[in-house]
Amino acid sequence: MKKLFLSTLLFGLIALQSFNSNAQTKYIWNQKTSFPGIGRGGAITFVAGNYAYLGLGSGGGNYLSDFYQYDFANDTWLQKANYPNAIPGAGAISNGTDGIVGLGTVTHTDCYKYNSTSNQWDSVATFGGVGRYDVASFTIGNKGYIGMGIDNVVNYNDFWSYDFTTDTWSQIANIGGSTRYGCFSFVLGNKGYVGGGCYDNNTHYSDFYEYNPSNNTWTQKANFGGGTRSFASGFSMLNKGFAGLGRDGVGGTNNYNDFWSYNPLNDTWAQIDSFPGGSRIFGVSLSYNDHGYVSAGYNSNTSTIYNDFWQLDTVVTQTSPCNAGFSVFPDSNFVGLYFGYNYSTGSNISCTWNWGDGTTDTGSYPIHIYANAGFYTITLSINGVLCADSFTVSQNILRTKGAKAVHQITILKPVAAGVQNDIYKNSFSVYPNPTNDFLNINLSEKENSVVSIYNINGQ
Repeated sequence: MKKLFLSTLLFGLIALQSFNSNAQTKYIWNQKTSFPGIGRGGAITFVAGNYAYLGLGSGGGNYLSDFYQYDFANDTWLQKANYPNAIPGAGAISNGTDGIVGLGTVTHTDCYKYNSTSNQWDSVATFGGVGRYDVASFTIGNKGYIGMGIDNVVNYNDFWSYDFTTDTWSQIANIGGSTRYGCFSFVLGNKGYVGGGCYDNNTHYSDFYEYNPSNNTWTQKANFGGGTRSFASGFSMLNKGFAGLGRDGVGGTNNYNDFWSYNPLNDTWAQIDSFPGGSRIFGVSLSYNDHGYVSAGYNSNTSTIYNDFWQLDTVVTQTSPCNAGFSVFPDSNFVGLYFGYNYSTGSNISCTWNWGDGTTDTGSYPIHIYANAGFYTITLSINGVLCADSFTVSQNILRTKGAKAVHQITILKPVAAGVQNDIYKNSFSVYPNPTNDFLNINLSEKENSVVSIYNINGQ
């Protein structure tokens, strides 16, 4: 009596690894109450206490000095005392309590501190460098930094530090790269970041620099992810920097609405959802309580001028993770034929298969034909509701003499049982193999036989 064992097929896995990125993040833009002044470009903004302040700039054919306070808690605006000068392109810094505004034209090096208690502007120390506009600015701790810019003729790359305690300006190390104006900036931890800008209306930059105040050095980092850009907007939230909008091209005619996040841990940029308020340049931006804000600016192609106010909301975290997984094993009857199970999980997932031979497929249960035998790395990538994952199998696709002319993998729904009958191939056949329904067993021998069947888990 023959005893035949129909055992679970060996998967033939030589190497595998899984990459799980279920903890994806998503950022959502929400429009808030527009500030009550006219639309404008080249404004200033800063945060002091629980309020944001926005004003100055140019709009309606005039330089502006009006100034407004935004209440984050109530989403309301209140007009405050006008700035002493009607100017665009000024610099603004704040240590969280006091806001300092200065520069804005070639003739202005004077600076003022806004006193929220008395609602008035108090004169502070004059800026240490020459007068200029379209500067870059940021604050780290109790020191604010202003630099770069243009004075109608000359572009600059110098930077100056303002000490809020001593009311003094001191020159720091020049930033790297070319002299320029119209850069974006933000702060992450105890470091400042400045990038982009332009030399003139036709020459725009994408390089990006980190300032470390502990040793007064600038270090070049990965170029801005969106390419060359001037008059973009930048802010920070949730330990990442964000930059977008702005312009490039001859005459600066290409206006953008894209936005990118910067991760300082691995020095990389990643694109997020585009800004829904429209392409623009000369906007302003700020950060408050793990949110970013964008306002004002104009589109140089449509002549649209904005006074809207937008908030980039906090992260939406993944609550129903997805997991990719599949197995591949040879058919027990035909060398060159392979089957697999896709046992990926997740809500509304979509599948993309990379077969390792330069071709791809979509769908949960594809069939793939290899042109040649060989060692292939197969990767399944899935995307679900706010989640993504991938799983990789390295499989040796065989073809021996007398085998079928094709080398084919068929991916099936789980759970299917496969069988192995290598010893009695000429007297024993099973079909379909694998199966998840009926199984046919043919025995050509006329003696009694015992058949043992095991599932894919060896049970």
